[in-house]
Amino acid sequence: MSELIVKTVAATHINNQSKHELEDQQKKVRMWLKPVNLGDEQRRRQKEHVKHTNAWFLALPSFQNWLEGATRLLWVIGKPGCGKSILASSIVAQLHNQGLQPLYFFFNSKLGTRLDAGPLGLIRAFLAQIMSADSELVHT
Repeated sequence: MSELIVKTVAATHINNQSKHELEDQQKKVRMWLKPVNLGDEQRRRQKEHVKHTNAWFLALPSFQNWLEGATRLLWVIGKPGCGKSILASSIVAQLHNQGLQPLYFFFNSKLGTRLDAGPLGLIRAFLAQIMSADSELVHT
């Protein structure tokens, strides 16, 4: 009986140590990636959202087909300032409410040529989000 307890305690210690090492590795990768904080951007966009204004879009059959995986591309076009980012934020919130972890990014023309505003920022953000969804990827 005491041997079993010692093995269980040892396994727990190894698991806790592995978890700590994994968290340290994740921090190092995040520091290297330097992804933009999308949570802040998502919260900012949700504050700008007027309740029920995007409900019509979320109810569209084309959106529902996309949501169910019938199509892989959701393309929304419009003039600057017409609400595409607010709509995208509503879609991200909808997906989160359904327990999904979408990969998303906001291209922000106000950031100009900063590294986190363009394609490199998108790649960094996507890699950070993928790593958050599956922490084991840090070791591969």
